[in-house]
Amino acid sequence: MLEYRVILLLRSTAGLLALAALALLLRPSVPIALLDLTSSRELEWSFRLVGIGNLGMAALLTLAAAFLGERGLRQAGAILLLISAATFVLTLFAPGGWGLWHLLLLIFEVALAAAYFFALKGRRRNR
Repeated sequence: MLEYRVILLLRSTAGLLALAALALLLRPSVPIALLDLTSSRELEWSFRLVGIGNLGMAALLTLAAAFLGERGLRQAGAILLLISAATFVLTLFAPGGWGLWHLLLLIFEVALAAAYFFALKGRRRNR
């Protein structure tokens, strides 16, 4: 059961990261505007670089979901729980206004961290 929950979350996260990567690579000005940031060539270039990183992360998460055993899945889930929590904290202090997309991003990060937490919660029972 633990493996199924973590695999489902890894694949879902990989899909969302791939979609975010495509958005950042093809039209970085749209996420910049949604986050109420001032657009510049340097910022758009930085968002494209983040898109490349997201694309690599999505590929690695897909491979992890396909080939890792239970221990590896638990470790990957724990790492992603910490990454989601850290992203939430950094997003709290992000520049720009507190618009709808900023709040939605915060809610999404909390939901993702909670999902990984509850997916890993039953690990002691399943050993």
